[in-house]
Amino acid sequence: MALKYTVLVVLLTGVSTQDECVKYATIPHAGQRYYNYRVNSVIVHDFDLTSGWYRANDEIMPIEKPKSLYRCGTQFPIWMNGTLPSEEDGIVDSVACVVSAQSACSINYPIKVKNCGTFWVYFLTKTASRQEAYCFGIGTEGELPNFVPPKPVVSPVEVVKQGEYDVLSRVHFACTFAPSTDPSEAGLHYQVYWYVVKDGSEVMHVMEEQPKDKLDDLQLTEEIFMDDMKQVLGVDISCAVLPLSGKKGVPGSFSQRSEPFFAGIHIHVTKSSITRGDTGSVSVTSTIPVGCDGKICPLPVLAYVPDECEGLAFGTYCGTEIANDQWNITFYISITTSNGAAYKVNGKFDIYLKIENFIMPRIWNNYPLQTFSVEIVESKNNIWKGKTCHSHNDPHMKTFTDRYFENHVDGEFILYRHLRYKAEVQIKTRPCEAHWAHFVRCNCGVAVKAGKDVFVFDVCGPIPFIGYKDGRCKDSTLVVLKTGNTYKISFPYGTYVSVSIWSHDTRFVNVDVTPSISDDNMTSTGLCGAISTDCSLGFRKRDGSVLQNGNGNCATDTTIENAFIEEWRVWANESLFTFGKDVEDNLVSWPSYVCACRKRNTSLSQVDTQIPCGGETTQECEKGDRVGKKTCNILHQRRRRSVRNVDRFPSPRHRKKRYALNQLPVQINMTDQEALTYCQNYMKESPIFDLCNTVPSTRSEENINTCVMDILLTKTTVWADSARESMRKQCLNEISRNNTFREEEEEATGIIAEIEEKACPSMCNKRGLCVNGTCICDAGYGSYDCSLDLSEPPDIFGLLDDGLCDERHLECKDAFVYGEIFAEGENLTCRIKPFIVSVDQIRKYETAFYVPAEHETLFEVVCPVQQTRRRKRSLGPNTDAQDRFVLGYTVSVSNDRERYGRDFDLYMYNSECQHFENSSETIIFTLMDGYCFIDHKCVGSGEVHKEDECKICDDKQLKFDWSIRENYQACIRNEQDSSQQPSLTTLTPRGSSAHTAFNLVLVLLSALLSGINIK
Repeated sequence: MALKYTVLVVLLTGVSTQDECVKYATIPHAGQRYYNYRVNSVIVHDFDLTSGWYRANDEIMPIEKPKSLYRCGTQFPIWMNGTLPSEEDGIVDSVACVVSAQSACSINYPIKVKNCGTFWVYFLTKTASRQEAYCFGIGTEGELPNFVPPKPVVSPVEVVKQGEYDVLSRVHFACTFAPSTDPSEAGLHYQVYWYVVKDGSEVMHVMEEQPKDKLDDLQLTEEIFMDDMKQVLGVDISCAVLPLSGKKGVPGSFSQRSEPFFAGIHIHVTKSSITRGDTGSVSVTSTIPVGCDGKICPLPVLAYVPDECEGLAFGTYCGTEIANDQWNITFYISITTSNGAAYKVNGKFDIYLKIENFIMPRIWNNYPLQTFSVEIVESKNNIWKGKTCHSHNDPHMKTFTDRYFENHVDGEFILYRHLRYKAEVQIKTRPCEAHWAHFVRCNCGVAVKAGKDVFVFDVCGPIPFIGYKDGRCKDSTLVVLKTGNTYKISFPYGTYVSVSIWSHDTRFVNVDVTPSISDDNMTSTGLCGAISTDCSLGFRKRDGSVLQNGNGNCATDTTIENAFIEEWRVWANESLFTFGKDVEDNLVSWPSYVCACRKRNTSLSQVDTQIPCGGETTQECEKGDRVGKKTCNILHQRRRRSVRNVDRFPSPRHRKKRYALNQLPVQINMTDQEALTYCQNYMKESPIFDLCNTVPSTRSEENINTCVMDILLTKTTVWADSARESMRKQCLNEISRNNTFREEEEEATGIIAEIEEKACPSMCNKRGLCVNGTCICDAGYGSYDCSLDLSEPPDIFGLLDDGLCDERHLECKDAFVYGEIFAEGENLTCRIKPFIVSVDQIRKYETAFYVPAEHETLFEVVCPVQQTRRRKRSLGPNTDAQDRFVLGYTVSVSNDRERYGRDFDLYMYNSECQHFENSSETIIFTLMDGYCFIDHKCVGSGEVHKEDECKICDDKQLKFDWSIRENYQACIRNEQDSSQQPSLTTLTPRGSSAHTAFNLVLVLLSALLSGINIK
């Protein structure tokens, strides 16, 4: 028998009457158009009426002429000079007459009328003046009320109603007045005229008259305010009360209009000024309830400035929150200056306030708040402008007070410390790598600390390192930007540190500290000293006292200088390089963040205490590539989660011997004058030397003197380029921060443009062209200054964590490769060769992939292996778990896509069940007892398969596959059944998804066997 199912589709059609009895509008102010509605002024007019069909509820246009003016709520009432049509008449043409002092029909307007059975509709056009209106209805006759309502007061009211799912909160406005208490006037009704004024434009709405026991119905509701009057908050609302003799009665005299009530967020002062370095605030008060009926739902008020890159900032977060239970108190938005190192900030800023879409009550939506203007006044304390402190190789020191001295001592020293913010810069010195002279020392390390962030440059040992110390970057107080071999580390308060890495013939670093207004008032110390015009304050001790020579002046005194150096030697419990427990315990989170609050950053999710404010938000407009964060995040996760002790970075055993270390330059002997002449000529070879001499605070003579001292100390000219590069960077630094020079000097714009065009690093070492400040290297050369010979592959030291990545805690998306030197550019390439390792340590390789490398620092690149992770199962689809025990990638890097450095292996393992041991040649992985390894996952012994209850991990039976559950009743029954006639209903355990699916198959098979057709 065939079963047939028929689907019957029924189409229902309805006739939509689209005639005038359906498509009409309700005429505005219908309740004020009664014939007996007599007034002394114009309440209603139809000058702005849009031509169309209108209905006045159940009222009709009077067909008798009014007896006087000032009826129907207007000065010149309009009546219909004709008869009302019957329903059968259809649309009838008629005439509407305007009553004037001279005639009952001084002006007439053509109209159309149609009888819709129970009501009439009229086709009307606009009137010729604002003193005319169409009449509708008669109203009631009666005496004029004698009662004149007192002046009312507008106030907000929170109205709460129970909705379908939750309590609904609305904000209404009440027009409060005292109604008549005279018993003879008990029948009076009252109308409220609502006025909303915005930017000089007024909108009126008249409420239907109500008796005195229903005055709440005269409130201006949220719906009328938003939907009928088309208004949003930020307006002045007022009201007036009109008494009537009764329902549709004769109107009396208006009350005075209430004082305007501002509905919205009141900004107390819309213009303010703050001195650079100080703080201020924007004070705001809500004049209406937030809503929410007592629930916790604060109203978020966002604050932002346009996309300016410096000047104004906010404290704590971008805006404030107005609590719904304290809505009528004043809240404050903290503002301050983002104290960068620029000499001058833009003077005036507009702060824009915004309310995100607020679900309930909706009256807050689309509210355009008023703009707040802030003028930043420059501080009178400008001593910090033009100041720098530095430690240039070998090391030549300079304080903020322009006091110079030499530091030829090994050790770690505090170069800069901010007394208020506890920010710090430490340097590390050692004998120079090439050993030109036994007393010559080189800066080989810099450590920068702010809050709990520590960023380190360490080229002292065989393996150089640049990055956050052991994953300490979670405060987001430091912003590190890289340009070529120079790194700019910015503190949140504007001061920044510039570190230049030299890694050609020998490794060393030059360090410059550029102060900001936050370093004024004797707040800085260390070897940089304090900012002052008094040079003696450059040699301040830890206790604040000053080291002076016997003459009480700042003349060179080796004894005093050496004492000053030793005063700021790093104590054992202060070192940011060795980073002992005392240092770790003393790290304190940054005391106060500021927020840039750019328009593109602001969103509802950011108005809370978790907004990402800090150094990153105030330095977002700085030029350069951000570095360090990706590696730091990995280190931070591994530091928190790892219980094993594994070296973070490659060990020296992987390090090739650098050719440059054994290639000492030829020594020369020059007199003082010869060295001076050499350095002057060498500096003048730079195309920007003369240009930079016109830039204020660029000290060419300082760098020439450094060049001379280096030649006399080392008996070589190898560091002359370092001095010339210091001049170049000092010049670029000055034009970047000295916006006063840019704005006030007529020729400055051209000078600055020429400098930026010609200021290529190391003049491209004569191996390339300088184009807009960037080196375009000749074939065979690379790096930022064309110093790298690309015929030599990069010297790769190894991978982070010895190439071990624990998938239990990490995604293992990248290989972090360390080496020297990696050249930035499109040719920097990673070669990635996937492999698997069996439990017997047998490897199987796949074809290599090539992906662009991410240049993190001069000594580190990131190779993304995520692209190849999807191929991990392609290494033999039938390969079982013991053959695919560990996944890995052999990684190498090339600067030119052709010559690759040494290969290193990256292993992905799971520390939950996989154990490893380092051998001399490779790493051995084994499976821990008590675990199975199935489908590349750790499965604990005794764990049952999620979809098949007959399968279990039993590492005593099978380590790399599921075992059958013994002594489990359901599985035993299935085994018994399977020994008899096969039954389709007993192939799978009950409750499993496979069992459910199979039953459906059985139904279909049974239907087919029964000869049933299903359609």
